[in-house]
Amino acid sequence: MVTNPEQKIKELAQFFNFEYHPSIFQFHENVKNTSFKEVIENPLETEKKDFVKYEKLSKPINTDRLDVWKEKLSENEIQICSGICRNSQ
Repeated sequence: MVTNPEQKIKELAQFFNFEYHPSIFQFHENVKNTSFKEVIENPLETEKKDFVKYEKLSKPINTDRLDVWKEKLSENEIQICSGICRNSQ
């Protein structure tokens, strides 16, 4: 989904029967006009965890953290997730 978001969103739009519009990928440009504006502009008044969360919303889709799960999950947690994914197909 992250490596080819436009194609995947088009497929989802067709599956769920909603109109695809390319502006869906410009969400990060609208952050300045939303309730997140205060959080982004006043990071000292915001808890660090909240700032990091909202800061990511102000950036376009990217692959920077694509494989972070490999570092954060234990081998057992990875096996559990793999099992769940196999059973849901």
